[in-house]
Amino acid sequence: ILPSGGIVKIMGVPGLTIEKIFVAAGQTVKQGTPLFQLDGVTVAGGLAGATLDLETAKKDAEYRATIEAMTVKLMEARLQHAKRDAANYRAVGSSGISEKELSRLQQAVEESQAGLDVEKVRAQQLQFDLANSIRAATIRQDAAAAGAARYAARAPSDGTVLKIDRGEGDQTTGEPVVEFGD
Repeated sequence: ILPSGGIVKIMGVPGLTIEKIFVAAGQTVKQGTPLFQLDGVTVAGGLAGATLDLETAKKDAEYRATIEAMTVKLMEARLQHAKRDAANYRAVGSSGISEKELSRLQQAVEESQAGLDVEKVRAQQLQFDLANSIRAATIRQDAAAAGAARYAARAPSDGTVLKIDRGEGDQTTGEPVVEFGD
């Protein structure tokens, strides 16, 4: 007797160990019923690593963004200091300051402004890079979580477990673990 929908051979990922078989031969099941679970140690390790990567990316982003904000603030303070020095010397007038000293102070203001501009651009790039780093870590974590869910084989439709070809503790080889029919 052959099922009208044929025999569905359900296999596991080759090389993983069958951790638990939830059904018996001849058992009738509903669609989505767990049939067997593969050892998820490798998968769990990948998920744990991806979760750690995400947490690290978030902490790194927080730390580096704080450092960059402090650097921008420092550059702003240096610019204000240079402007104040230049203004103070200008207030003394031409009798109290040489043209060379005034030129040096103006150059300090311009260099401070340029340094601030560079830090602001660097801060924007850092924000972009950190956001992408977090996004990539989130994608890796989501993929690892999805991969972990794939290691539980479920009934593809309502039907009957016809045969169980492997036992708990056996490694999957690419051959069927369970044969199933409608």
